[in-house]
Amino acid sequence: MTTTTLAVLVPLLPFLGAATGLLLGRTAPGFVRPLAVLPTLTALALAVVVAVRQGGGRAVDAA
Repeated sequence: MTTTTLAVLVPLLPFLGAATGLLLGRTAPGFVRPLAVLPTLTALALAVVVAVRQGGGRAVDAA
C-alpha cells in the first residue's frame, strides 16, 4: 500500500469501528469491545508506519 492510502486509513479505521459498534451494540454486546480496541490499535500501527515512511530520510546538520 502507498503511504497516502495508509494515511487515509488512520482516521478512518477508528471511525468505522465506532460506527459498527453503534450499529451492532445491542445485538452483539460481546463483540463491541474488540471492535472498539482493534481498529484503534491498527490505526496506531499504521500511523507509526506512515511516520517512519515520511521521516525516513537522514537529518541535515544545520551547523
